[in-house]
Amino acid sequence: MKSNLLGSAALAALLATGLSFPANANLKPGQYDVGGLEQICLVNDGTWYSPTFPSWHGLWQIVGNEDKAIIFGHFDDGLGDVGEDSMILEKRGLDWTEWPDDFSYTLFLDDTPITRVKKDCDAEAPVRRDLLRRRSPMHE
Repeated sequence: MKSNLLGSAALAALLATGLSFPANANLKPGQYDVGGLEQICLVNDGTWYSPTFPSWHGLWQIVGNEDKAIIFGHFDDGLGDVGEDSMILEKRGLDWTEWPDDFSYTLFLDDTPITRVKKDCDAEAPVRRDLLRRRSPMHE
């Protein structure tokens, strides 16, 4: 997992009323909180980025009859924290796997909740080289 805050995330969306609904229900573009660890923005064109973790982005798509989605991507903080993420969203929640490019470890979160925060996403997180690197919450 990237040494900086999780470059990956989970989905158990909320209805407009604030109640939880099945993770697969109506996954659509917007900003999502993944397990309280990071946020991602799903864009209409099938891409995504993170407004909370710099240089973390990828692709997403609905698989089948909208009962499953895959979100995958790459992170590179410019300070040596480089790796990949794969998130599979099914009815029970999001399964999130992350690993560095050197394959020195693999982190996995099972049935991670994902919550739609808002329709219009915040901008992509800027790279802040003046800050100390954050350790991923998946390591704690």
